[in-house]
Amino acid sequence: DGGSAVTITDASLSADKRTVSLTLDLPLSFDSTYNVSFSNLTGVTGEPLAAGSTSGQFDTWDDDPTGIKVFILAGQSNMVGYGMTEDGSNNTDGGIGSLRYLAVNNGLYPEYDYTSLLETPADPANSAWRNRSDVKVWGYNGHSGNFGGPLQKGDLGPPFTGGNIAWIGPEYAFGQILGDFYTGANEDVLIIKTAWGGHSLGGNFRPPSAVADRGGVVGASYLEMIDNVREVLSGLGAEFPEWSGRGYQIVGFGWHQGVSDGSEPFATEYKDNLPDLIGDVRAEFGKPDLPFVIASTGMMGVGGTK
Repeated sequence: DGGSAVTITDASLSADKRTVSLTLDLPLSFDSTYNVSFSNLTGVTGEPLAAGSTSGQFDTWDDDPTGIKVFILAGQSNMVGYGMTEDGSNNTDGGIGSLRYLAVNNGLYPEYDYTSLLETPADPANSAWRNRSDVKVWGYNGHSGNFGGPLQKGDLGPPFTGGNIAWIGPEYAFGQILGDFYTGANEDVLIIKTAWGGHSLGGNFRPPSAVADRGGVVGASYLEMIDNVREVLSGLGAEFPEWSGRGYQIVGFGWHQGVSDGSEPFATEYKDNLPDLIGDVRAEFGKPDLPFVIASTGMMGVGGTK
């Protein structure tokens, strides 16, 4: 953006020889455009890769404290959303396992307030679920485990962005809490979901630091996650016209994943891969102190030990 040149202090080639990482003397500025020019490029054996010079341009992430508050939720199937608002155990409406059961029996869980998710808390058995326009959700449905599922976006409220039209994900209650917290003027919230069923951290989400320290290649899901976030934030006004002209600030990251790394070789690596993911995500967005929340789920039912 009209500034001086940025000094590159080091360049390293990845193990798969597809990516070069550049180390800079200073952090890049937020919400800025940078030009990158290369010349005299050669392969590792010295053969020319491009004639003359080539160039490209990229924009850094925004960090507008008055902009949309952005939270990224990533992981596998439980982050995609397998929760049910009405269908409980044995396909019973309002049965155990449904959100309705928790709302009706709110008094059994004094540490939570499930009736806060209702339009009419005084009538938990019949009330509609609470929707809100100050919290938006955006993401491709990853129920199939494949990239490029149906894009879902809009106001927070079930059914929304779960594995199918009748299910919900963690974003529903999470978004309600965030919406209640950000109550000031123009304090709107965007939740970006980047989750795909059955994806591992050791493979699919493998972060760059894990590759540098322990080998392998950067996971396709890690790259897709960053691409999805860039897609929506670079076109925020087009995705949500009511926010046209607004900036944004990435303020939190939620991770809900783990069962796909329950066996070797990924199980032993998890204790290292997860800190690497946290560090790489923070570095990607230029926020070394970005809050990173890790959710867990009992996978073996009541009393399970896994």
